[in-house]
Amino acid sequence: MRYLRLGAVLVYSLLIVHSLLFIVFADEGISKAEAAKQKPATGKKAFFAEFKDKVKITGSLYEYFIYQKNVYFNRLKADQFWETTLRLGAEYKPVDDLVFNFGVLGEGVAGDTNEYTVPARRDWKAILEFANFKVNKLFGQPLSLTAGRQNLEFGDGFLIYDFYSDRRAVWTASMRSLYATLLTYEPRENIKIDAFAGEVERNFKSYEVYLKDAAAYNGKRNIYGLNTHYAGKKGTVWDLGLLYKSDASQLHSDTFALSLRTSTPVPLVPNLTFEAEVVPEWGKTMAQNGGFSTTNPDNKRVDRRAIGGHVDMVYALKDKPMSPYTKLCYRYLPGDNPNTDKKNEAFDPMFYGFRNWGQWCMGSINGFNLFNSNEKAWMLEFGISPTKTTLARLMLYDFSLDRENNPDARKRFSREANLVFDWFPNDYFFCGAEFGFAHPLKAGRAYAGSDDNTMEVVSWMGLKF
Repeated sequence: MRYLRLGAVLVYSLLIVHSLLFIVFADEGISKAEAAKQKPATGKKAFFAEFKDKVKITGSLYEYFIYQKNVYFNRLKADQFWETTLRLGAEYKPVDDLVFNFGVLGEGVAGDTNEYTVPARRDWKAILEFANFKVNKLFGQPLSLTAGRQNLEFGDGFLIYDFYSDRRAVWTASMRSLYATLLTYEPRENIKIDAFAGEVERNFKSYEVYLKDAAAYNGKRNIYGLNTHYAGKKGTVWDLGLLYKSDASQLHSDTFALSLRTSTPVPLVPNLTFEAEVVPEWGKTMAQNGGFSTTNPDNKRVDRRAIGGHVDMVYALKDKPMSPYTKLCYRYLPGDNPNTDKKNEAFDPMFYGFRNWGQWCMGSINGFNLFNSNEKAWMLEFGISPTKTTLARLMLYDFSLDRENNPDARKRFSREANLVFDWFPNDYFFCGAEFGFAHPLKAGRAYAGSDDNTMEVVSWMGLKF
């Protein structure tokens, strides 16, 4: 995999040179009649006029303020800080079937993080977010190739990752890019097949055993996968994905995952939608009983056999005043059975990240306490749109452990409520606010060593262009 990045950079550089030459000498290929109709242009003016028509500049500025009290149920007293994230990107299309993308992300944190330094840090940094090219209609077929630093997004969240774990801004810098090669085949408008391979060049933090060990293990990870997407009639969607993750951390959790996802209207029940994703996992790992295992004979890895996922029901009245909706979600991500030897039934959270709230990451507060392993959660969400440009949501959560970390603490972990308001008056500006409250139950109090509630107040705004 270390040659993947070098190869992408080399090809990317060669294509840039080729494209610049194409722009400079493009006029040589036009007919005399066409040339006569054009206004003569020479030198730099001709070059930049041609270049301007083929370049699209994009950007965004996000500002995010958060105040939290009794963080992690009083494991930290309080924090209050301001995040800023600036993105600048460019898309260059020298010819119809060739596109270059480049993007830079600047992020930083200011304020009192109260030693909340993982992952938030009180400084500023600029990093490369995108640098890739995409070639369409390879060999005259509905086949495209994307190579370089890019995002990989499939399904409803399980195959959406946070690859950059050394970030400053936690909430606003939703950076998931990595050096990868993506091959996409679209034989029909409603069918898409993606094959991909990627290299995470920085050490990634694994939170698989954080709940028990209070430690995140660093290590290089590579991913390989195949995903098939089908959009049927009347809004039905199916995804089938196969993923393999190699892990060079101390956990050595090399895992296969098969993701089966669907979203479909329920027959005979208007306005009701059924959504679900089921993910069986198998592989090898050093993790056992919720922690880092060194008790196996010869310090050998154990077999992983797990199955997790979520089931949702959404009832939405889009044509009624304020477009009200209700969503009920159950998520099951098992823990390891302590009564089995040389086997781990715990769900591998893969590249767990704080994104996609309400699907594979639940709870604005408990999303930082529980990490998609040894977890069961219920969510009830209500939402209305008082106007066409506003959205108000209330999310109620109940969290439990699948397996007890402490026999005396049982399994009930926490209850949480999030009240969120969003305003998006146009395509360029948005803002919002959230109030969060979480109450620890017996397992949560044992985890934190405290029975204090956690409260947070969050506000944000952003500009896009």
